Amino acid sequence: MAMDRMNTEPRFLHSYFHDLESTLYVLCWLFTVYGGPYDTRRDFSEDTILYRNTSVAVWNGDVPGSNTMLAIHNSKLAKARDVQGLTETIQEFADYFEPFRGFLLDVRDLLFVEEPGGKKRAKMEKTRMDLDKEYDDLEEHE
Repeated sequence: MAMDRMNTEPRFLHSYFHDLESTLYVLCWLFTVYGGPYDTRRDFSEDTILYRNTSVAVWNGDVPGSNTMLAIHNSKLAKARDVQGLTETIQEFADYFEPFRGFLLDVRDLLFVEEPGGKKRAKMEKTRMDLDKEYDDLEEHE
């Protein structure tokens, strides 16, 4: 679930950016929990990381003390919105999904921006307006 939608009063109306952000979390979950194609689940007992120590385990509320909206929201802030945190989350992926690591960082860059001074904010609305303008321009040329 997109972080903004986790709030009791979301800042923005539901947008395709919320869906894109949710897709980022779903892909992180798939690439962490599965080892490869054909529905192959990772065997965390033989892996170098235990499932309960992964970012997605916290996002799912599967770790004791992490099953509140606030804990999940804060974990997503630290392990997805923050570029260093997402880099750490990506290191938890099964090796099979290595080719997708750069793509997920690009998706993160599309969704979130760091302002001067390190302050982070969602750039959904500005990007949405830019994309809507591009779409409108395309329609005019048809």
